[in-house]
Amino acid sequence: MKTEDQAAVLERQAVVLNMFAGLLRADYSRSFTGDSKQYLEVAVQYIRRHLDSRVTPVELAELCHLSVPHFRRMFRRHTGHSPMEFILVERISGAKSLLIRGASIKQAAQEMGFADRFLFYARVQENRRTNSRSIYRRRP
Repeated sequence: MKTEDQAAVLERQAVVLNMFAGLLRADYSRSFTGDSKQYLEVAVQYIRRHLDSRVTPVELAELCHLSVPHFRRMFRRHTGHSPMEFILVERISGAKSLLIRGASIKQAAQEMGFADRFLFYARVQENRRTNSRSIYRRRP
C-alpha cells in the first residue's frame, strides 16, 4: 500500500472515531443536563450513602459535572441548605435514629462520621436541631 493510501485510510478512521467520540459525549452529557433535580438527587443520594466519610463540595460538584460555585448555588436551591449544612443535618438525623434505637453516643458519633462524641455534641448544639440524648432515648 502506498504511503498516500495509508494516510487517507488513517484520516478516514480519525474522522469516524471523532464522530463516535462526539456522539458518546453528547449522550453522556444529556443524562445530566436535562433536569437539574436529577443530578442534584445523585449528589443527595451520594451524601446519604457516605455519611461516615468525608464528603466535600468539590467531590460532589465533580459527580454532577458542575463547577463548585454553580453546584453550591444549585444545591442550596434544591435542598434549602449548603452542601456542608446538608451533610451535617443528615449526620445528626442519622445519629438521632441510632440513639433512639439504643446506640451509645460514642457509637452514633462514630457511625455518622463525627471524630468523637464531643464534636457530635458541639455540632448538635450549633445547629440546635436536638436537645439531648435522653429526649431521643425516651421517644418510642
